[in-house]
Amino acid sequence: MPAVFRSCLGVAVLGLLATRLAAGPDTPCSFEVLGGSFVSPLWNRGRRETFNYTGVFLREAWPLSWRGRPQAGWDWVGELFAADVTAGFGHELGGASLLARRWLGRPEARWHPYVQFGFGAACTDAYRDRAQQQLGEALEFKTTVSAGLHAPLSHGWSWVGELSFNHLSDGGLSDRNYGVHALGLAVGLSRPL
Repeated sequence: MPAVFRSCLGVAVLGLLATRLAAGPDTPCSFEVLGGSFVSPLWNRGRRETFNYTGVFLREAWPLSWRGRPQAGWDWVGELFAADVTAGFGHELGGASLLARRWLGRPEARWHPYVQFGFGAACTDAYRDRAQQQLGEALEFKTTVSAGLHAPLSHGWSWVGELSFNHLSDGGLSDRNYGVHALGLAVGLSRPL
């Protein structure tokens, strides 16, 4: 694992721990682990190359509050992810995101759909490939928009499935910045902590 990747992952872990501590020790939360694959490009006008990745997403979700007041139907979601590039340039991708999740439907329903969106940072070795024009830096910014579903299994466990759109870009920090647009499907399990 390259040093830049290890450094970014360490910063991501510290950031998520600080966010969790800010939420407070008595805040009800849940833990999620998902595996997913993403494909790119979604559209191509001759400037984008294949950048597919498959990885693991570790998340902790807790009720969103604003100025000490809980917001019904909303959660903060802290996410760590690590992925292997399965097709295209580079070898690995990883980082952290902070997402806002909005629960849809009725709380007493068996199936719990949601939408979520958020921002984060990702580290990758793909920038070293000078032939591509999409990712120009080791540190990239990640935007995520997802629609998902929680369904109970047993003994507090729930099944989680979601469809996500990710955008990776260095925000104009380098000349190579066409970005990556990827669509993915992730499935996994959730459990209250």
